[in-house]
Amino acid sequence: MLSAAGFSQNISTEAPSVSASAVTIPKGQLQGEFSAGFDVNNEGPETYFQSSELPFLLTRYALTDRWEFRTQHGTQFTSINGINNYQYTSFGVGVKYSILPNDGNTNLAVIANYSPFNGIWRAQQGDLTLAFSQVLSESNSIGGNLGYSRFAVTAEGFGVISNQNSYLASAYYSFNFADKWTAFGEFFYRYSEFSSMGSEVLTGDTYGIDFGLQYLLRENIQLDWVSGFNLSNSFQFHSLGFNIYFNTNKD
Repeated sequence: MLSAAGFSQNISTEAPSVSASAVTIPKGQLQGEFSAGFDVNNEGPETYFQSSELPFLLTRYALTDRWEFRTQHGTQFTSINGINNYQYTSFGVGVKYSILPNDGNTNLAVIANYSPFNGIWRAQQGDLTLAFSQVLSESNSIGGNLGYSRFAVTAEGFGVISNQNSYLASAYYSFNFADKWTAFGEFFYRYSEFSSMGSEVLTGDTYGIDFGLQYLLRENIQLDWVSGFNLSNSFQFHSLGFNIYFNTNKD
């Protein structure tokens, strides 16, 4: 999410917020972003306690000053009040391109990801995101994302049997309030369309907020925490993250 200006904060990460960062990492840098957390869904007669993305790993490698190659892997374990346990695993690859130079106060980037295996057999997902950020002062910045994703399940002899199109809009504010510390708050909105085997298209939307902290433990290591809440239903999420980068450039 953040590419914070000022103080000692100098790691640009996609985690921990809904919004992705609008800059690419420096050429030759290899970065790993780990996160683990849980979700709680209190909708309906049952309370759904589920772990989310345990673990989730995003790996980023900068091919040039503006191009990144990315891989992502996630495993989700879900249970309903301790029973009915099941597991989803996903893997994806992608690229990120910085449209504007990374060293400016205004940043713009596009991110494309494709997951050929997403959770269940014959499930695929593609994502396209436009990320924006603006440094307001040494310690203040704003930004946001516009995104589209398509999740589809196919069956042999039937083609696509279910399809979901989702649209995302998000906006955040971040503040470097002390050396090595950054706080942020964010608003996000999602709209989805779902259809299955030619049935009527079902639509729905959700909106919510999240907030969190980032701490620069070392020059190349950053820790983060986020908590978020849907304002349109009883869903909430909480996550901790560990981010590290390595400079692969030869001296």
